[in-house]
Amino acid sequence: MVNRSTLIVALDAEFSFYKGLDASKNGLQVKGPKAVSKVAVACDAALETIEKAARAYADLLIVHHGLLWEGSGPLKKDVLLQQRMVVAKKSGLNIYAMHLPLDAHPVMGNNVLLAQALGMHYVRPACAYEGAKIAFKGVLPKPVSLKAFSKTVEKKVGAAYKTLPFGPDLVRRVAVCSGSGGFCTAFAEAENFDTLVVGEFKHSDYHAAKEFGVNVVEAGHYHTEVFGVNAVGRWVEERFGVPFVFIDAPTGF
Repeated sequence: MVNRSTLIVALDAEFSFYKGLDASKNGLQVKGPKAVSKVAVACDAALETIEKAARAYADLLIVHHGLLWEGSGPLKKDVLLQQRMVVAKKSGLNIYAMHLPLDAHPVMGNNVLLAQALGMHYVRPACAYEGAKIAFKGVLPKPVSLKAFSKTVEKKVGAAYKTLPFGPDLVRRVAVCSGSGGFCTAFAEAENFDTLVVGEFKHSDYHAAKEFGVNVVEAGHYHTEVFGVNAVGRWVEERFGVPFVFIDAPTGF
C-alpha cells in the first residue's frame, strides 16, 4: 500500500521532462481514496475500463486517454463525462492520465517500446509535435521486405495491419508514432526514414506519404498505445510494491 500523494508526486516527476503542449489535462483527474493498494492501467478512461478497474478492486486507474481535455465543456453539460465521473467516484477510484508525455517517454513511452519490440537499433526521438518530439526512429539490423516487416508489426503489436507501399521494397530506416501518427510523413526527408509505423492513418496524410515516397504500416490506434501504460504499471509495482492489472478494452481502431 502506498499513499496516493506519494505516488502522484512520483508520477508527475517522472513525466516532467516533457515540455511540449498537450490538449490533455495530464495528472490526477479524479480523486478517490488516499491509500492505493492496487493499480489498474488502460488505454482509455471509458466507462468500460472504469467499471472493470473497480471490479478488479483497483484504487487507481492510470490511462493514456483521460477524461479532461482543453476545451472540454462544463461537466453538467457533458453527459458521458458526468457518467464516467460519477461511476469513478462511487467506485472509490482515482484516475490519473498521461497523454503525449507517455508517447514521448524515453524508457516507458509507447513509441520507444514499440521501436524496441520491432528490433530497431540506434533508437532516438523524431518528429516534433506541439513543440516536442514524440515519435522515435531507428534502423533495422538488416533490410527486410515490406511484407515481412509488416508481419513482424502484426506479431509484436497483436493486431491486423494495413500497408501503403509508397516507399522502397526493402525496409531499413523506420519511424514509429503510435496513435494518429500520420503527421510524421512530413518529416520523412529530414528524419531520413523510408517506412512509418502508426496506429491509424488519416485521409489527409495519404498524399503526403505518397509524394514523399514513404511506406506506411497502420497497426491500430489502440494496440500501439497500450505499451506505455503497461510499462508504467510495472514501474509502479517495482518502485512501490503495489500490484497492477492491465484492463484490456480494444476498440478495433
